[in-house]
Amino acid sequence: FSFCVSKYTDADLWKCEHTAELTDTSEGEGGYYTLSIDAFQRGVGTAACGPDTMEEYRVRPGVYRLSFLVW
Repeated sequence: FSFCVSKYTDADLWKCEHTAELTDTSEGEGGYYTLSIDAFQRGVGTAACGPDTMEEYRVRPGVYRLSFLVW
């Protein structure tokens, strides 16, 4: 699995066209960060303008479970 910590929300990243438009959610007394956890990460390539991802690195549809322990 992989994870990412960001001071920007996913919604903000999708709507903004330039980094200067992003809102830093970590600032101020009520500031926060967003933690994203991914169970899988597809390999590089989409066949849009080059080769597709190798078969063994493709993520297939289905129900997946991810568990981890933080102590």
